Amino acid sequence: MKKSFTSVLERFNSDLWHFHLMVPQDISDFYNAAKISRLQCFINGVETFQCALMPKGANQYFINVNKERRKKLNLQLGDQVEVILTADNSPYGLLCPKN
Repeated sequence: MKKSFTSVLERFNSDLWHFHLMVPQDISDFYNAAKISRLQCFINGVETFQCALMPKGANQYFINVNKERRKKLNLQLGDQVEVILTADNSPYGLLCPKN
């Protein structure tokens, strides 16, 4: 099932996690209740990647956005983005080349 939302690119003040998108609680609750841990994330209808809901604490979750993706999408801190999440049903949880 697809879930869409708008989020803002934020940054943690941490050495471990940096740029991320916060996921609304109703959406994280839906995927957690359905025990769906592997997701496909579509940002602005352009970039697709596999991800997971990462716990921030206090029942809040986020999705990491790495430097390569930010550069490809020309995203800056504070930019608003459209996000679509779907369950990742790939057998290995990542893209694998076909022989």
